[in-house]
Amino acid sequence: MVTGKYTRISEDERAGLSPLRQKAIKLLEDNVPVQGLTSDQPAFARLTGYSTAALKEKWKTMPRFTTCNAFGGNYALLLGAPAGCWLSRGILQLDYVKKEVPESWKAQMSGGAPQPGDIFSMPYVDPDTKAVQTFGHIGVFYCWHDTIFYDTVESGQGGFKAGLDSMKWKADQIYNPRDFTGWVDIEVYINGLAAKKP
Repeated sequence: MVTGKYTRISEDERAGLSPLRQKAIKLLEDNVPVQGLTSDQPAFARLTGYSTAALKEKWKTMPRFTTCNAFGGNYALLLGAPAGCWLSRGILQLDYVKKEVPESWKAQMSGGAPQPGDIFSMPYVDPDTKAVQTFGHIGVFYCWHDTIFYDTVESGQGGFKAGLDSMKWKADQIYNPRDFTGWVDIEVYINGLAAKKP
């Protein structure tokens, strides 16, 4: 069923997801309204750890900073990842999760595709220099629909020039595996970390 700017996961599909993936999509649905969030709103700070005031302080020394990676880190904690694990640090270099749970990192052309709740990485191409940053942007995969289309929730949709940061639903994207650096299978990662606990 289409709701606003994204395709809401059907009850049948939701029922087929693991409890962790159900928790992940509910976290997105409950906290990110259809129109998105800005850093002026409390839910944004809950999901990223940053308010507009905190961002303005950050931008004094790091004017290119956005919250895409902070969102990935806080989201992982809200799903049960332990504080201090690689993913919880909110660092763009997502593939380092394989040092903690090797099978949790899925590289670009390794087969398969992200599933609801997974954290993905995309390259970023600098519009001025055309330099490619392999781990340039992070988001959370929400769902598949109509075979090749997918929806995500992504933060870092603003920045210093905008005077605030935003988190938005991005709908009806056409899947091309080359668009992704890779993704973290959130279920394998969090369950793998839990299994390592003494």
